[in-house]
Amino acid sequence: MLQTAINNCKEGGKVVIVGYISQYPHNAESERDGTLLEVSEMMWTRETREINGVTVTGAIYQGMEDIAKGRNKVVEAFESGQLRSLVDAREFRGLESIPDAVEHMLSGTTIGKVVVEV
Repeated sequence: MLQTAINNCKEGGKVVIVGYISQYPHNAESERDGTLLEVSEMMWTRETREINGVTVTGAIYQGMEDIAKGRNKVVEAFESGQLRSLVDAREFRGLESIPDAVEHMLSGTTIGKVVVEV
């Protein structure tokens, strides 16, 4: 996925890594792009590299204070109507449906957040 993002940027573009679910073990080896080590290392060290003329930066938050500030901005935007949340159409109810919900989330077919109603 990282290589795909880089390939679709023009020279001088920027990519910020905020997660790497496409590299989780649920994907067949043929679906991975071989960048797992690079992505996880950059994510957790907040490292910045230039790859093929594109600036790639690991997670940009520094700690819990930055996460709290970001959360507050998102909540404010949501409450003011500037931000809408998409929820996947498939419904999951009860704790027993969590394994199915996780499987659905990892399928790559979801649109929006996967929600389990408890």
